[in-house]
Amino acid sequence: PGYANAHTNLGDLLQYKRKDIDGAEAAYRAAIAAEPGYARAHFSLGVLLQKQRNDIDGAEAAYRAAIAAEPGYARAHFSLGVLLQKQRNDPDGAEVALRAAIAAAEAPRNNGRGQASTAVALGNAHGALAVILFTKRNDFDGAEAELRAAIALDPTNASFHRLLALMPQLREAARRQTPLIDRLR
Repeated sequence: PGYANAHTNLGDLLQYKRKDIDGAEAAYRAAIAAEPGYARAHFSLGVLLQKQRNDIDGAEAAYRAAIAAEPGYARAHFSLGVLLQKQRNDPDGAEVALRAAIAAAEAPRNNGRGQASTAVALGNAHGALAVILFTKRNDFDGAEAELRAAIALDPTNASFHRLLALMPQLREAARRQTPLIDRLR
């Protein structure tokens, strides 16, 4: 008791190795009870609630608690952004969260590097933001810039290349107000 990191590690083990979702949730909640400001426990609980329980309200609250505990937690901002985009249909909130994820991931830390664990994760944030910009804002210049940033970070992601290649057609479809843009929304 009182070891938030140990409880969180146990929750990760139970969730990902043993597929014991109930045990993992209990471990994450024990971590939060032991240390209410432990961001990683809130984040891990949010992932479990979203992906294993389909508890969107609980997941959103957990991601927001992680961000409140550690405002520079890029993964929590990213996960909140994706949740708001895909499950809440809230492009404004998603855009804010994704921009915060990018800013947090790119911010220097004590060791001089950003928080992003991989370039792929940061690329995904840029890619998700690009989708919001062209589908909800008709901001094709902004979407192209985000896709180019995503490709620079993750050059093997075919989806980013495909979307960038489609940008001229998407622009034209938006200009003509044709159904192509609607099929991609």
